[in-house]
Amino acid sequence: MKRILLLAFLALVVLACFSMPRVCAGAWIWTRETGRFRNVKDVTKENAREQFLYAESLEKKGDYRRALGEYKETVKHFPASPEAGTATFKMGVCYEELKNFDKAFKVYQQVLDKYPSFPQPEEVLRRQFGIAREYYEGKRRPLWLVKLKLFRARGAAIEYFNKIVATAPYSDLAVEAKLNAAEIQQRKKQFDEAIESYQYIIENYPKTPAAETALFQTGICYYDKALRARYDERSIALANTNFRGYLEKHPEGKYIKEVREKLMSLDQKTARGAFEVGHFYEKKKAYPSALMYYSEVLQRHPLSAWAVKAEERIKALGKQGVLEEKPPATDARAETEAAEEPGAGDTPNVVIPSDF
Repeated sequence: MKRILLLAFLALVVLACFSMPRVCAGAWIWTRETGRFRNVKDVTKENAREQFLYAESLEKKGDYRRALGEYKETVKHFPASPEAGTATFKMGVCYEELKNFDKAFKVYQQVLDKYPSFPQPEEVLRRQFGIAREYYEGKRRPLWLVKLKLFRARGAAIEYFNKIVATAPYSDLAVEAKLNAAEIQQRKKQFDEAIESYQYIIENYPKTPAAETALFQTGICYYDKALRARYDERSIALANTNFRGYLEKHPEGKYIKEVREKLMSLDQKTARGAFEVGHFYEKKKAYPSALMYYSEVLQRHPLSAWAVKAEERIKALGKQGVLEEKPPATDARAETEAAEEPGAGDTPNVVIPSDF
Protein backbone atom coordinates (compact mmCIF):
# COMPACT_ATOMS: atom_id res chain seq x y z
CA MET A 1 0.00 0.00 0.00
CA LYS A 2 2.79 2.40 0.89
CA ARG A 3 4.53 1.63 -2.40
CA ILE A 4 1.36 2.51 -4.36
CA LEU A 5 0.98 5.90 -2.57
CA LEU A 6 4.66 6.70 -3.18
CA LEU A 7 4.37 5.96 -6.89
CA ALA A 8 1.22 8.10 -7.16
CA PHE A 9 2.98 11.03 -5.47
CA LEU A 10 5.99 10.77 -7.79
CA ALA A 11 3.68 10.70 -10.80
CA LEU A 12 2.00 13.97 -9.68
CA VAL A 13 5.41 15.66 -9.20
CA VAL A 14 6.55 14.64 -12.70
CA LEU A 15 3.29 15.84 -14.23
CA ALA A 16 3.63 19.24 -12.50
CA CYS A 17 7.20 19.65 -13.71
CA PHE A 18 6.26 19.04 -17.33
CA SER A 19 3.18 21.27 -17.28
CA MET A 20 4.70 24.32 -15.48
CA PRO A 21 6.89 25.61 -18.36
CA ARG A 22 3.97 25.73 -20.74
CA VAL A 23 1.87 27.76 -18.22
CA CYS A 24 4.68 30.18 -17.51
CA ALA A 25 5.52 30.66 -21.15
CA GLY A 26 1.96 31.62 -21.95
CA ALA A 27 1.29 33.75 -18.84
CA TRP A 28 4.25 36.14 -18.88
CA ILE A 29 5.27 38.64 -21.56
CA TRP A 30 7.84 41.42 -21.82
CA THR A 31 6.42 44.99 -22.04
CA ARG A 32 8.30 48.06 -23.24
CA GLU A 33 6.26 50.41 -20.98
CA THR A 34 7.23 48.68 -17.75
CA GLY A 35 10.63 47.36 -18.77
CA ARG A 36 9.89 43.98 -17.19
CA PHE A 37 7.86 40.79 -17.57
CA ARG A 38 4.21 40.90 -16.50
CA ASN A 39 1.41 38.39 -16.20
CA VAL A 40 -1.15 39.07 -18.91
CA LYS A 41 -3.90 37.80 -16.62
CA ASP A 42 -3.30 40.73 -14.26
CA VAL A 43 -4.61 43.35 -16.68
CA THR A 44 -7.40 43.52 -19.20
CA LYS A 45 -5.39 45.06 -22.06
CA GLU A 46 -1.82 44.64 -23.29
CA ASN A 47 -0.70 48.29 -23.39
CA ALA A 48 -1.26 51.45 -21.40
CA ARG A 49 -3.37 53.21 -23.98
CA GLU A 50 -5.84 50.37 -24.40
CA GLN A 51 -6.01 49.83 -20.65
CA PHE A 52 -6.69 53.53 -20.04
CA LEU A 53 -9.39 53.70 -22.71
CA TYR A 54 -11.08 50.64 -21.25
CA ALA A 55 -11.14 52.25 -17.79
CA GLU A 56 -12.44 55.47 -19.31
CA SER A 57 -15.27 53.61 -21.05
CA LEU A 58 -16.38 52.23 -17.67
CA GLU A 59 -16.25 55.70 -16.16
CA LYS A 60 -18.44 57.11 -18.93
CA LYS A 61 -21.00 54.41 -18.20
CA GLY A 62 -21.11 55.53 -14.57
CA ASP A 63 -19.46 52.35 -13.29
CA TYR A 64 -17.03 54.29 -11.12
CA ARG A 65 -16.01 51.41 -8.88
CA ARG A 66 -14.86 49.21 -11.77
CA ALA A 67 -13.35 52.19 -13.56
CA LEU A 68 -11.35 53.01 -10.43
CA GLY A 69 -9.93 49.49 -10.40
CA GLU A 70 -8.95 49.67 -14.06
CA TYR A 71 -7.29 53.07 -13.63
CA LYS A 72 -5.32 51.59 -10.73
CA GLU A 73 -4.20 48.75 -13.00
CA THR A 74 -3.04 51.29 -15.58
CA VAL A 75 -0.83 53.05 -13.02
CA LYS A 76 0.36 49.80 -11.46
CA HIS A 77 1.46 48.07 -14.67
CA PHE A 78 2.42 51.11 -16.77
CA PRO A 79 3.84 53.64 -14.27
CA ALA A 80 6.16 55.27 -16.81
CA SER A 81 3.56 55.60 -19.56
CA PRO A 82 2.10 58.95 -20.65
CA GLU A 83 -1.29 57.72 -19.42
CA ALA A 84 -0.14 57.17 -15.82
CA GLY A 85 -0.62 60.78 -14.69
CA THR A 86 -4.04 61.11 -16.27
CA ALA A 87 -5.08 57.72 -14.88
CA THR A 88 -4.09 58.87 -11.39
CA PHE A 89 -6.16 62.01 -11.85
CA LYS A 90 -9.10 59.91 -13.02
CA MET A 91 -8.75 57.79 -9.88
CA GLY A 92 -9.38 60.93 -7.87
CA VAL A 93 -12.45 61.72 -9.98
CA CYS A 94 -13.83 58.23 -9.32
CA TYR A 95 -13.20 58.56 -5.59
CA GLU A 96 -15.12 61.83 -5.65
CA GLU A 97 -18.03 60.21 -7.45
CA LEU A 98 -18.00 57.44 -4.83
CA LYS A 99 -18.09 60.15 -2.08
CA ASN A 100 -14.69 59.16 -0.69
CA PHE A 101 -13.40 62.72 -0.51
CA ASP A 102 -10.35 62.09 1.67
CA LYS A 103 -8.91 59.51 -0.72
CA ALA A 104 -9.79 61.75 -3.65
CA PHE A 105 -7.83 64.65 -2.15
CA LYS A 106 -4.79 62.45 -1.48
CA VAL A 107 -4.83 61.00 -4.98
CA TYR A 108 -5.06 64.49 -6.47
CA GLN A 109 -2.04 65.43 -4.38
CA GLN A 110 -0.16 62.49 -5.89
CA VAL A 111 -0.84 63.94 -9.33
CA LEU A 112 0.76 67.24 -8.34
CA ASP A 113 3.70 65.60 -6.53
CA LYS A 114 4.54 62.74 -8.91
CA TYR A 115 3.52 64.13 -12.30
CA PRO A 116 4.80 67.73 -12.61
CA SER A 117 4.13 67.67 -16.36
CA PHE A 118 0.43 66.89 -15.89
CA PRO A 119 -1.31 69.29 -18.32
CA GLN A 120 -4.12 70.47 -16.01
CA PRO A 121 -2.71 71.32 -12.55
CA GLU A 122 -5.31 74.10 -12.13
CA GLU A 123 -8.10 71.55 -12.45
CA VAL A 124 -6.47 69.36 -9.80
CA LEU A 125 -6.22 72.32 -7.41
CA ARG A 126 -9.80 73.32 -8.17
CA ARG A 127 -11.02 69.86 -7.24
CA GLN A 128 -8.94 69.82 -4.07
CA PHE A 129 -10.35 73.22 -3.16
CA GLY A 130 -13.86 71.92 -3.77
CA ILE A 131 -13.28 69.02 -1.35
CA ALA A 132 -11.92 71.39 1.31
CA ARG A 133 -14.97 73.63 0.82
CA GLU A 134 -17.27 70.65 1.40
CA TYR A 135 -15.74 70.23 4.86
CA TYR A 136 -15.62 74.00 5.40
CA GLU A 137 -19.38 74.15 4.91
CA GLY A 138 -19.98 71.47 7.53
CA LYS A 139 -19.85 68.15 5.71
CA ARG A 140 -19.51 65.30 8.16
CA ARG A 141 -16.77 62.71 8.05
CA PRO A 142 -17.40 58.98 8.63
CA LEU A 143 -15.76 57.35 11.63
CA TRP A 144 -13.04 54.79 10.98
CA LEU A 145 -14.61 51.45 9.96
CA VAL A 146 -18.05 52.97 10.59
CA LYS A 147 -20.34 54.54 8.00
CA LEU A 148 -22.05 56.84 10.50
CA LYS A 149 -21.09 60.46 9.90
CA LEU A 150 -21.20 61.98 13.37
CA PHE A 151 -18.68 64.81 13.36
CA ARG A 152 -18.07 67.81 11.16
CA ALA A 153 -14.64 67.72 9.55
CA ARG A 154 -13.57 71.35 9.69
CA GLY A 155 -10.17 70.24 11.00
CA ALA A 156 -9.66 68.39 7.72
CA ALA A 157 -10.70 71.53 5.86
CA ILE A 158 -7.93 73.51 7.58
CA GLU A 159 -5.40 70.80 6.69
CA TYR A 160 -6.53 70.67 3.06
CA PHE A 161 -6.64 74.45 2.59
CA ASN A 162 -3.13 74.77 4.00
CA LYS A 163 -1.94 71.95 1.74
CA ILE A 164 -3.22 73.84 -1.29
CA VAL A 165 -1.32 76.95 -0.17
CA ALA A 166 1.87 74.97 0.45
CA THR A 167 1.67 73.22 -2.93
CA ALA A 168 0.78 76.25 -5.04
CA PRO A 169 1.29 79.46 -3.01
CA TYR A 170 0.96 81.70 -6.07
CA SER A 171 -2.10 80.06 -7.58
CA ASP A 172 -5.41 81.90 -7.86
CA LEU A 173 -6.92 79.68 -5.17
CA ALA A 174 -4.13 80.04 -2.59
CA VAL A 175 -5.36 83.35 -1.11
CA GLU A 176 -8.94 82.14 -0.73
CA ALA A 177 -7.75 78.83 0.70
CA LYS A 178 -5.66 80.53 3.38
CA LEU A 179 -8.50 82.91 4.22
CA ASN A 180 -10.92 80.01 4.60
CA ALA A 181 -8.47 78.18 6.87
CA ALA A 182 -8.13 81.27 9.06
CA GLU A 183 -11.90 81.69 9.28
CA ILE A 184 -12.34 78.11 10.49
CA GLN A 185 -9.61 78.55 13.10
CA GLN A 186 -11.31 81.72 14.27
CA ARG A 187 -14.69 79.96 14.51
CA LYS A 188 -13.06 77.19 16.56
CA LYS A 189 -11.67 79.91 18.86
CA GLN A 190 -8.11 78.98 17.91
CA PHE A 191 -7.25 82.66 17.94
CA ASP A 192 -3.45 82.37 17.90
CA GLU A 193 -3.55 80.05 14.89
CA ALA A 194 -6.09 82.27 13.13
CA ILE A 195 -3.95 85.37 13.73
CA GLU A 196 -0.94 83.56 12.26
CA SER A 197 -2.96 82.65 9.16
CA TYR A 198 -4.25 86.20 8.75
CA GLN A 199 -0.72 87.57 9.12
CA TYR A 200 0.41 85.18 6.36
CA ILE A 201 -2.18 86.74 4.05
CA ILE A 202 -1.18 90.30 4.98
CA GLU A 203 2.51 89.58 4.37
CA ASN A 204 2.24 87.45 1.22
CA TYR A 205 -0.81 88.91 -0.53
CA PRO A 206 -0.81 92.57 0.56
CA LYS A 207 -2.48 93.93 -2.59
CA THR A 208 -5.45 91.57 -2.58
CA PRO A 209 -8.88 92.31 -1.07
CA ALA A 210 -8.20 89.43 1.34
CA ALA A 211 -5.47 91.52 3.01
CA GLU A 212 -8.06 94.10 4.13
CA THR A 213 -10.25 91.33 5.58
CA ALA A 214 -7.24 89.73 7.25
CA LEU A 215 -6.26 92.98 8.98
CA PHE A 216 -9.79 93.52 10.27
CA GLN A 217 -10.18 89.92 11.42
CA THR A 218 -6.81 90.04 13.20
CA GLY A 219 -8.22 92.86 15.32
CA ILE A 220 -11.39 90.83 15.91
CA CYS A 221 -9.32 87.86 17.10
CA TYR A 222 -7.52 90.02 19.67
CA TYR A 223 -10.85 91.59 20.60
CA ASP A 224 -12.40 88.17 21.22
CA LYS A 225 -9.35 87.08 23.21
CA ALA A 226 -9.82 90.13 25.41
CA LEU A 227 -13.47 89.17 25.94
CA ARG A 228 -12.45 85.79 27.30
CA ALA A 229 -9.97 87.24 29.80
CA ARG A 230 -10.72 89.19 32.95
CA TYR A 231 -8.29 91.98 32.11
CA ASP A 232 -6.02 91.17 29.17
CA GLU A 233 -4.16 94.41 28.54
CA ARG A 234 -2.00 92.89 25.82
CA SER A 235 -4.94 91.66 23.73
CA ILE A 236 -6.75 94.96 24.22
CA ALA A 237 -3.68 96.89 23.09
CA LEU A 238 -3.13 94.66 20.06
CA ALA A 239 -6.80 94.88 19.08
CA ASN A 240 -6.53 98.66 19.27
CA THR A 241 -3.34 98.63 17.21
CA ASN A 242 -4.89 96.51 14.44
CA PHE A 243 -8.15 98.46 14.34
CA ARG A 244 -6.32 101.79 14.18
CA GLY A 245 -4.02 100.34 11.53
CA TYR A 246 -7.10 99.41 9.54
CA LEU A 247 -8.46 102.97 9.79
CA GLU A 248 -5.15 104.30 8.53
CA LYS A 249 -4.78 101.88 5.60
CA HIS A 250 -8.45 101.68 4.62
CA PRO A 251 -10.12 104.99 5.52
CA GLU A 252 -13.05 104.08 3.29
CA GLY A 253 -12.92 100.31 3.81
CA LYS A 254 -15.92 98.04 4.05
CA TYR A 255 -15.35 97.38 7.77
CA ILE A 256 -15.10 101.02 8.87
CA LYS A 257 -18.35 101.03 10.86
CA GLU A 258 -17.50 97.82 12.73
CA VAL A 259 -13.98 99.03 13.49
CA ARG A 260 -15.21 102.26 15.06
CA GLU A 261 -17.77 100.38 17.14
CA LYS A 262 -15.11 97.96 18.37
CA LEU A 263 -12.75 100.80 19.29
CA MET A 264 -15.45 102.45 21.38
CA SER A 265 -16.22 99.13 23.02
CA LEU A 266 -12.54 98.54 23.77
CA ASP A 267 -12.32 101.95 25.39
CA GLN A 268 -15.16 101.05 27.74
CA LYS A 269 -13.63 97.66 28.46
CA THR A 270 -10.24 99.18 29.25
CA ALA A 271 -11.80 101.77 31.52
CA ARG A 272 -13.78 99.19 33.43
CA GLY A 273 -10.78 96.88 33.72
CA ALA A 274 -8.60 99.63 35.17
CA PHE A 275 -11.39 100.66 37.58
CA GLU A 276 -11.88 97.10 38.82
CA VAL A 277 -8.14 96.63 39.39
CA GLY A 278 -8.11 99.91 41.35
CA HIS A 279 -11.06 98.69 43.39
CA PHE A 280 -9.18 95.46 44.13
CA TYR A 281 -6.20 97.38 45.47
CA GLU A 282 -8.51 99.59 47.52
CA LYS A 283 -9.93 96.48 49.20
CA LYS A 284 -6.37 95.34 49.96
CA LYS A 285 -5.68 98.78 51.47
CA ALA A 286 -2.99 99.37 48.85
CA TYR A 287 -4.27 102.90 48.43
CA PRO A 288 -1.46 104.40 46.29
CA SER A 289 -1.95 101.66 43.71
CA ALA A 290 -5.71 102.05 43.87
CA LEU A 291 -5.37 105.78 43.30
CA MET A 292 -3.04 105.15 40.37
CA TYR A 293 -5.62 103.02 38.54
CA TYR A 294 -8.50 105.38 39.34
CA SER A 295 -6.39 108.25 38.00
CA GLU A 296 -5.67 106.28 34.84
CA VAL A 297 -9.40 105.93 34.21
CA LEU A 298 -9.81 109.71 34.54
CA GLN A 299 -6.85 110.56 32.35
CA ARG A 300 -7.24 108.01 29.54
CA HIS A 301 -10.99 107.53 29.47
CA PRO A 302 -12.50 110.82 30.64
CA LEU A 303 -15.74 110.38 28.64
CA SER A 304 -16.54 106.91 29.90
CA ALA A 305 -19.06 106.13 32.63
CA TRP A 306 -16.22 104.60 34.63
CA ALA A 307 -14.48 107.97 34.85
CA VAL A 308 -17.37 109.25 37.00
CA LYS A 309 -17.06 106.27 39.33
CA ALA A 310 -13.29 106.61 39.51
CA GLU A 311 -13.62 110.27 40.49
CA GLU A 312 -16.08 109.32 43.22
CA ARG A 313 -13.65 106.75 44.66
CA ILE A 314 -10.76 109.22 44.61
CA LYS A 315 -12.88 111.75 46.57
CA ALA A 316 -13.92 109.03 49.01
CA LEU A 317 -10.29 108.04 49.62
CA GLY A 318 -9.41 111.69 50.18
CA LYS A 319 -12.12 112.08 52.80
CA GLN A 320 -10.90 108.96 54.58
CA GLY A 321 -7.44 110.52 54.86
CA VAL A 322 -5.69 107.44 53.56
CA LEU A 323 -3.84 109.20 50.76
CA GLU A 324 -0.72 110.48 52.49
CA GLU A 325 1.41 110.63 49.37
CA LYS A 326 0.94 111.86 45.88
CA PRO A 327 -0.29 108.98 43.72
CA PRO A 328 2.30 107.49 41.39
CA ALA A 329 2.04 108.52 37.74
CA THR A 330 0.31 106.11 35.42
CA ASP A 331 3.49 105.76 33.34
CA ALA A 332 5.23 104.32 36.42
CA ARG A 333 2.51 101.80 36.98
CA ALA A 334 4.62 98.79 36.10
CA GLU A 335 7.13 99.65 38.84
CA THR A 336 4.40 100.00 41.47
CA GLU A 337 2.73 96.78 40.42
CA ALA A 338 6.03 94.92 40.68
CA ALA A 339 6.32 96.05 44.31
CA GLU A 340 2.71 95.18 45.15
CA GLU A 341 2.06 92.29 42.79
CA PRO A 342 -0.93 90.30 44.01
CA GLY A 343 -0.26 86.65 44.73
CA ALA A 344 -1.87 83.69 43.05
CA GLY A 345 -4.78 83.87 45.48
CA ASP A 346 -5.09 87.66 45.23
CA THR A 347 -6.08 88.01 41.58
CA PRO A 348 -8.27 91.10 41.06
CA ASN A 349 -11.88 90.05 40.70
CA VAL A 350 -12.42 91.79 37.38
CA VAL A 351 -15.58 90.67 35.62
CA ILE A 352 -16.20 91.95 32.14
CA PRO A 353 -19.80 91.62 30.90
CA SER A 354 -20.38 89.74 27.67
CA ASP A 355 -21.58 92.85 25.87
CA PHE A 356 -19.35 95.36 27.69
